[in-house]
Amino acid sequence: MEPCCVTPLVHVLCHQKCCDWRLRRGCMRLWCVVWIVLLVITIMGWAPVLGNQNNKKALPEEQFPGGLDLWYGIQWWGRGDVLHPVVNSTTGLGQGPSPFFDPTKPTVIYCHGWQNGGVGSSGLERLTSHDGIHMADSWIDQGWNVGTFYWTQFADEPNVEVAEAKIWETCLEDRVCYPNHAMSWRGKDGKSHPWSGGLPISAGQIFYDSVVASLATAKPESGFKLRLVGHSLIGGMVMAAGFKLAAAADKGEIPAFLKPDRIAMLDPNWSPANEEAVFTRMYEISHFHNVTVEVTRASSFSAPARYGNQLKNLGNYTCAFSWVDPLYVDPIDIEWLTGPAGGLKHMAARTSYFLSIDRNNPNRPSGPSARTPNDVLKQVTISGQYWKQTKGMSTETVLDDEYEKLAWATSEPITGASIEEWSTGLILLNVAAWGLTAYWSFWGCYHGAVFAQALSRSTAKNAGEFSDDSTERSDEDDE
Repeated sequence: MEPCCVTPLVHVLCHQKCCDWRLRRGCMRLWCVVWIVLLVITIMGWAPVLGNQNNKKALPEEQFPGGLDLWYGIQWWGRGDVLHPVVNSTTGLGQGPSPFFDPTKPTVIYCHGWQNGGVGSSGLERLTSHDGIHMADSWIDQGWNVGTFYWTQFADEPNVEVAEAKIWETCLEDRVCYPNHAMSWRGKDGKSHPWSGGLPISAGQIFYDSVVASLATAKPESGFKLRLVGHSLIGGMVMAAGFKLAAAADKGEIPAFLKPDRIAMLDPNWSPANEEAVFTRMYEISHFHNVTVEVTRASSFSAPARYGNQLKNLGNYTCAFSWVDPLYVDPIDIEWLTGPAGGLKHMAARTSYFLSIDRNNPNRPSGPSARTPNDVLKQVTISGQYWKQTKGMSTETVLDDEYEKLAWATSEPITGASIEEWSTGLILLNVAAWGLTAYWSFWGCYHGAVFAQALSRSTAKNAGEFSDDSTERSDEDDE
């Protein structure tokens, strides 16, 4: 018996020198179908990336205000995707008063997540949706100050766990606190630089200091209130800094109006090393400091996909939870096969929240939205229920979104592919799809060459036979 290769990766033992042509044809058709399916899935995973309009790079004066090599702090948004950096008159950092902050308006401060490549390639994260909507505009039009806390140069790390460790700190009995990782930062030159200029502080403490310094003139009697919104890795950041603000305000260490009125964690991510720190603060800030907490889950990048049992057990006590499903950037909806679209689902958690401030949002009275009253969210927190999206997943707008309430006690724990499974699926899918593409390209070229060679031989043979026939006919004519 001789092995006969009928398809890639498959060998069949045959009694004949060549396998049965029907078996070969069937196997080739099967692998062709598999190849087409994998290629379609791969293309569908990449296609939404090509249509993503949230890709504007920061201007130098936005990323490095005043020409500083290291800048961090708050920038205030103006309409039309305009950023106004806070520039402290002494340090030049984004910690201090600004003419673009109105002390009489409610204020939302957003904080971005992990920023690998943020200094050199992608720039400052902007509040722009996948379809190109400047999401701060709607909030500004409705009378809000909208700011972003930027710590991009600290978050620009190849290892996400290193960036996360910079958020947290360890405090000694004398209340001296040290960051859980060296506070290195990425400079304009693309190189990592060590912290200098005194005792290093964590990113969570930097966020705290930026809020206290930049909102010191706020007037709560005229309408000011503070909301913190964190995405991805910074679900932990807003909880770390928000808890510190709430505790300090309740102790009288800072003005009471600097205690957050509400904290939103959008598709938050934290590692097992910080699980206890996050859940403890979520519970205490909700029950002991009376801060409204809301959490969303949109993709496999979120920690709730890994901590379904904990959320199920704590769902009655910690937060108003909603499960959103932005299929408009991921039509495949198989988390370990989504490819790059999985990252867009992760970013879409911001879009779902910031667009939900729309006055016409049908969910504003009693569903999950940025406009939903705090007392409604708190009632859901203690009701033993959470929201899950049922309609409107195929569009970016929130105006067609519908949700149902599910009971934590009778529902399965929140699950989903882990980021490791997503990464593995992305690698295997692309290797298989493009590997088969290379194989079929080689197969086509090879058999095309064989066919061309056979055709050439057949043509030459026919030409020779025609020549012989002509000679014979000529000889007959001579006779």
